[in-house]
Amino acid sequence: MVQQVCQKAGVAYNASYVKQVNTLKEVRTILFPKMSEYDYAKKVFDMPEDMRYTNIANSVNHYYLKNPHVRKAIRDRLTGALVVLRGLKEGAKTYD
Repeated sequence: MVQQVCQKAGVAYNASYVKQVNTLKEVRTILFPKMSEYDYAKKVFDMPEDMRYTNIANSVNHYYLKNPHVRKAIRDRLTGALVVLRGLKEGAKTYD
């Protein structure tokens, strides 16, 4: 799916981002369960690159506000996702 989105967007697909892609899939399943993978990927690609992490973090915080009694396991998954995604800065890996 990600390769298709990259191809349509004219962006080179880089397999080294598999962990981040899988993390985004997990975020989508929690925050936007009714949204297709393609639509979520497009939403992320349409965000300004330097604002992607902030927008995703804001979506997580909004989810917490709407669901104040969310289970600890879900909170842990989202917190872990933000840690993984924070490793990306302006399209370059900074966590290695």
